[in-house]
Order: sequence, then C-alpha cells, then structure tokens
Amino acid sequence: MANVSINALYDKLLQVEKEVVELRHALIPVEKISAKEHDELDSIFKEMRRGKAAPWRQALRA
Repeated sequence: MANVSINALYDKLLQVEKEVVELRHALIPVEKISAKEHDELDSIFKEMRRGKAAPWRQALRA
C-alpha cells in the first residue's frame, strides 16, 4: 500500500465518487415538477427569505 502513488489514489477516489453519485441517483430518484409547482415553491421561498410566517393551522387549511 505504501507504494501507491498519489495519482493512483486520486484516480481511485474519483471512481468511488462517481459510483456513489450513481447509487444516490438510483436510490433517490429526482421528481420532475410542473411549472405551477415550481412557482408555488418559489413564492414560498421568497416569503421565508422576507421573514413572513403564517400560523400552522392556517397553513394546513391552504
């Protein structure tokens, strides 16, 4: 193991990283959202950044 070069170790690390990414995508699929859902999420994030909040019960009724 002591004779392993830094380049060989780096190449192996890149290979392992690629495999981890592939596994993650296989186990946690990415869901496509509609334009309407995207707009709703964008609106929610903007409200959060402005510090607006709604009571929990009101949010449940929406």
